[in-house]
Amino acid sequence: GYKKPWSNSGWLGRLFGGKSDSQSTMASTTGNDRLDNIKRDLQARQHKYFFAINLYNSFDVIPDLFATLFRAAAILGYHNVFVSIYENGSNDQTKALLKIFDALARTVGLRIIIRTSMRTRGLFNHRIEYLAEVRNAAMLPLHELRDNDGEVFDSVVFMNDILPCV
Repeated sequence: GYKKPWSNSGWLGRLFGGKSDSQSTMASTTGNDRLDNIKRDLQARQHKYFFAINLYNSFDVIPDLFATLFRAAAILGYHNVFVSIYENGSNDQTKALLKIFDALARTVGLRIIIRTSMRTRGLFNHRIEYLAEVRNAAMLPLHELRDNDGEVFDSVVFMNDILPCV
């Protein structure tokens, strides 16, 4: 369900040195005006973002992760964002926080799917193979949305429980 590679057009391209007719306009704006321009540009193009997240015993980082996701989705447009979370075998309160996040996300119109599993990496499983499996489990809805609904995304972002910030 992934569309095309990134090009240097648009606001992100200008940020990294791309050329455009409106470059002088973007360079002359600051603060909230610049943020408003970025929001308008991102939302007007209906650029769709797929966030795939893998969590394991992530109770301590989930509040910051959720805050970051809500901030990003508010900028990108809640209707332009899909979040897929795969939680695997946590023995802390990760699952409880995921239920709260699910409810909050749905109230603002953020599309989300959360899948949980009791599966953990066994003693004899190779670490990298296991991490690839759980990453693929988080990415599975990307393929399901493409195959079942014909929905594709412009950008795919993979995250785990390493603390993000925007």
